[in-house]
Amino acid sequence: RTDAKARWLMQAIADGKDLSGMDLSGINLKNAVINGAKLKGANLSGALLYNTTIENSDLSDCDLSGAHMEKTSFYNSDLQDLKLDLVFAKELNAEDCLLDEETRKKLTALNWLTEKIMNGEIHLKDLSWSDLLCVDFSKLDLKDIDLTDVDLSCLDLTKLNLKGTYIDPKQLRSLEGLLRYHHIIRNKEIQQQATARMKQLLVEKKRNFERQATAATVSPTKVAGTINTFAGLERRRD
Repeated sequence: RTDAKARWLMQAIADGKDLSGMDLSGINLKNAVINGAKLKGANLSGALLYNTTIENSDLSDCDLSGAHMEKTSFYNSDLQDLKLDLVFAKELNAEDCLLDEETRKKLTALNWLTEKIMNGEIHLKDLSWSDLLCVDFSKLDLKDIDLTDVDLSCLDLTKLNLKGTYIDPKQLRSLEGLLRYHHIIRNKEIQQQATARMKQLLVEKKRNFERQATAATVSPTKVAGTINTFAGLERRRD
């Protein structure tokens, strides 16, 4: 069953609308059948594409980061230059589709690795560092799995179930470093957002003062001095 955004999308596609570059992040397209979609460069990050069929469509340059693609089928569609960070892919089909070599390799690797791991056919410690990067482990349950000699420092560990799991002590330092790195980056993002909000407030205050000065009788020297004060505050924020 699809959500309201998905129903709107399906109608827009049926009407032949060009939806290139559209933000459709997090959309639920479970069990949907899509034909003739013009979605070049669209943001489909976090999309649920379980048992979804997409045919005769343009999805080139789409951002599919974090998408769940299980039993997803693409037919006769343009899938070139997709962004596929942390995608979960299982039983994926891309028959007669236009694929660049990098996208083809990654989709094949994601599909193969996820299936093999979930079926218990390969052991995690047998995977190379580059192989581990191809799997979104937050979708897998690693409870009681032996991770001896497995370097997890390259993985996104968000929501990962590691209850009862043995982790090689040699890898703890790299894990701590990874988590610390993510913490630092997140703090920087928060600081940048706060600075941007403060700069916007200063700009708005400056504009309001200029409008008030135009409407009222205010000394030109005082107006100029106040505007210069705002400019100085903005420079210090930078």
